[in-house]
Amino acid sequence: QFIFCRLCYKGWYEDNWYEVNLGNEGITCTVEQMRMAAEGHLTTEALMWNQNNQTTISGMTAEEFRLRLNHALIEEGYDINHDRYPEGYQEAPLAYDAVWSVALAFNKTMERLKRRNKSLKEFTYNDKDIADEIYAAMNSTQFLGVSGVVAFSSQGDRIALTQIEQMINGRYEKLGYYDTQLDNLTWLNMEQWIGGKVSKLRFKGPSNKIIRVPVSISNTQRKRLPLNRQKRKKQLNFSQLIKVQ
Repeated sequence: QFIFCRLCYKGWYEDNWYEVNLGNEGITCTVEQMRMAAEGHLTTEALMWNQNNQTTISGMTAEEFRLRLNHALIEEGYDINHDRYPEGYQEAPLAYDAVWSVALAFNKTMERLKRRNKSLKEFTYNDKDIADEIYAAMNSTQFLGVSGVVAFSSQGDRIALTQIEQMINGRYEKLGYYDTQLDNLTWLNMEQWIGGKVSKLRFKGPSNKIIRVPVSISNTQRKRLPLNRQKRKKQLNFSQLIKVQ
């Protein structure tokens, strides 16, 4: 139980986070023990790549963007054929679409300011009026990018699909993903539980109190059902409470 708590504090997020740097970090568990502890755990993360082979605002599909990116990396000397990618490779689609977001927001801001006989070139960091125009333009920006549908919340956060994975036999397997905008959960029915039963996760927090997180996912087919319908049918039942004993 102590292992997972320590992992959170150490900030290990790579796919093999449970195997690396054990000695350097003062962790006394063996690699095999770490593998056993990690087996079956669930993770969530924002999807980085468009899941459909659609032409995006750039004129490329996500796959075409990936091929162009890989070609550029090979020319820079990266041995991607042996999985030698630079830091931040997975976030490349987000960075690319972020540039498009800024460009589109600036274009929209320029049009609005022009109607008021103002210019974006007049902007200073103390100019709240133009800053509000930029914020409004960014907040209303929406397009299909190589990372998926690009849109922003009222707080300015990127809205993205959330991917759900589980470690099965030492590898992360995709279980499904959730679309916040459409309130839609796509589930692939690939989950596996040790012993064939849904586990009750237990670990010790910083205060050494045991925290139980019961998790239950039914095997009912629920692919591409709106989440509110799933709740009514009780097909998805994540415990909303974490009990500290």
